[in-house]
Amino acid sequence: MDIDLIKKEIVAIHKEWDKLGQSLDDGQSFDDDKYAEMYEGGVWDMLFSYCENKEFEVEGYPFEKRLLAETNPEYDEDYFCFERNMKYIEILATQKPNVMELLFFYKQTFWYDETATPERLKEELLEGIAENWYDIDF
Repeated sequence: MDIDLIKKEIVAIHKEWDKLGQSLDDGQSFDDDKYAEMYEGGVWDMLFSYCENKEFEVEGYPFEKRLLAETNPEYDEDYFCFERNMKYIEILATQKPNVMELLFFYKQTFWYDETATPERLKEELLEGIAENWYDIDF
């Protein structure tokens, strides 16, 4: 998938995400939260697939770790979790301009008021990585 196609997909997902909570009584249901998570998870999955297809690694993740999983039970399905994938993408965003472009586009599309510039996003990511936001190692 190329960057422009991924951006189009992000916009399409956002249109569905943006409809949540817009019922007749303007209330938000548990299902809205669940679906919002699913939509955003789909975006993160696309970003992860993009990085994998580019064969980007962070400390051997995900490729070397998958090989280790064949013989080491420590690398089970819990190891390959959503949060670790997010950390992988965020680290790559600080190193690879194309990943930063996609992550910033996602954040601006879904959460436009949170991060003003790619430079500021990079600063925030570097702070979070240094503090180990996810409390996860590779």
